[in-house]
Amino acid sequence: MSDILITSRPITPESDAYILLQQNNEYEKFLLKKDEPFHIELLNKEEKFCTGWYDIKTSTNYPCETHQLVQERYSDCYICRAKTGFNPAFYNTAEISATQEEFNKQPHSVYIAYFGDDVFKAGITATKRGLKRLYEQGALFHAIVANVPNANEARKLEARLIRNGLKESVLKSTKSGILKHSINKEKERAKFQEFVKTTDYPEAEIKSDIDLYFFDSYKEEPIKPFSEETTRSGIIKGIVGRYLILENNERLYGLWLSDYFGKKVTINDKITELERDLQQVSLF
Repeated sequence: MSDILITSRPITPESDAYILLQQNNEYEKFLLKKDEPFHIELLNKEEKFCTGWYDIKTSTNYPCETHQLVQERYSDCYICRAKTGFNPAFYNTAEISATQEEFNKQPHSVYIAYFGDDVFKAGITATKRGLKRLYEQGALFHAIVANVPNANEARKLEARLIRNGLKESVLKSTKSGILKHSINKEKERAKFQEFVKTTDYPEAEIKSDIDLYFFDSYKEEPIKPFSEETTRSGIIKGIVGRYLILENNERLYGLWLSDYFGKKVTINDKITELERDLQQVSLF
């Protein structure tokens, strides 16, 4: 199939992971299932289309009416951005939409996310969304530290955590870099537990999402990012947030689905086997 990749949804305890594809004005969900073959290819690296707008009241995606081309650094056009009416950095602007103002009045949760290798992040999410925000980010461990009446109160607590050393955001390259080596779940859980004890929320419950991301069967294996030159194909073994893990020639490789948002792609089940890297072996 050849379509525009609009967005992806992560694995959660309640739902399967999938990508959302658009052909003309119709959407189709493509499920990402364990052990299924997957091949993705860009049809035009230079073209990027608006991914449409999102109704935060109903959690529904809508296509861009004009199929507008956008610059690489944007995901949507001005018109669709205005329709969505949501700015995650609402605390840095004097003007917010009526939609977001109403949204901000809803209960929110404050969390600490842990990605491994001593990378800790603070964040907030609307309580009604559950943990979807954490699953989208691909946090390996998390702890909900507070539930408050609205987004403004949540932001105050988040800002305090950031002032105390937590990150406000984590780069994709950092996340995928951590997964280049195997994750020892018990060691990383212990490190996160010790860190949480140093915050204002020492009794917060630690939860792990590692096994969830790997269909309840995480194996301690390094994950190498696909190179720009290689064909992106393999057998689906996991989805860490929006980082898709494929097995090819008995090794794990990762690709960022978000790199394809707004791009025309072809997806099929053709597997192109990659050559394994040569490894130096010591004789002594």
